[in-house]
Amino acid sequence: MSSLSLSSFSYLIASMGLQALWSLGLACLDGYALKVKRDLNNAVLVSLFVVGDWVMIKDLLKLFAMQCAVLISCFLQFFFLENVLYCIVYHELTFDI
Repeated sequence: MSSLSLSSFSYLIASMGLQALWSLGLACLDGYALKVKRDLNNAVLVSLFVVGDWVMIKDLLKLFAMQCAVLISCFLQFFFLENVLYCIVYHELTFDI
C-alpha cells in the first residue's frame, strides 16, 4: 500500500469522524431546542452553523480530491502492470512502429 493511499485512508477516517460529531452535536442542539420549546433564531448560533458547515464542506472537498487522486493512481498502476505482464508472457510478439 502506498503512502498516499494510507494517508488518504487516515484522512477519510478523521473526516468522517468529524462529520459524525458535527451532525450529532447539531442533532442534540435541535433536540434540546424542541424539549425546552426555544427558537434557534440567534445570530451567534446561525453564524456558528454557517462556519461549521463551511469547514465541513471544505474538508469534504479536500477528501474528495484526495480520493480521486488515489483512484486514478491505482487505475494507472493496474493498467501499467497489466501491460507489462502481457509483454512478459507474450515476449515473442514484436510490434513495429
